[in-house]
Amino acid sequence: MCFGFDIPDGSPADAFDVNVHYQPNLLQIRRPEDVNYDLANRLLRTKHESWSYEQELRLFVQLNDPPDANGLHWFDFGPNLELKEVVVGAQCAPKDIEAVKDVLKGYGRAVECSWAYMRKDAFLLVRHDFMPPWFSPPA
Repeated sequence: MCFGFDIPDGSPADAFDVNVHYQPNLLQIRRPEDVNYDLANRLLRTKHESWSYEQELRLFVQLNDPPDANGLHWFDFGPNLELKEVVVGAQCAPKDIEAVKDVLKGYGRAVECSWAYMRKDAFLLVRHDFMPPWFSPPA
C-alpha cells in the first residue's frame, strides 16, 4: 500500500521531510567498509530517475509507543499529516482491500482510493479506482 498525504507548509512535520534523490544508476558498494549508516540513509532516500515525476518526500518517524495486541505500531495522522490518497497494490489480499475500503468510509470523499498493478509487458504501474473483476490475486 502507498499512502499520499498533504503536509501543510510550516507544519511541525516539515522537520521530518526527506527529499528523495533520483539518479540514473544503482548505488555502488565497492568495499565492505562502504556498508554503514550513511549507505543505509542513502538507500532509504534514492530511487531511479524514471520516478522523478513523483516529486516524492518521505517522512521517517520513530514508533515510541508499545505495540498493540497484534504486535503492530501505529502513527497517528492529524492536521499536520492529512491523508489524501491510498493506493492498494496487486499483492494485497482481497480481505485486506475490503478492510481498507471499510476504514476509508469514515473519510468520505476526502481520501481517494485506487488499486494498482504492474503491466506484464512493461515496467509500469496501471491504476484503477477499483479492482478489475478479471484480476485473480497470486496464490
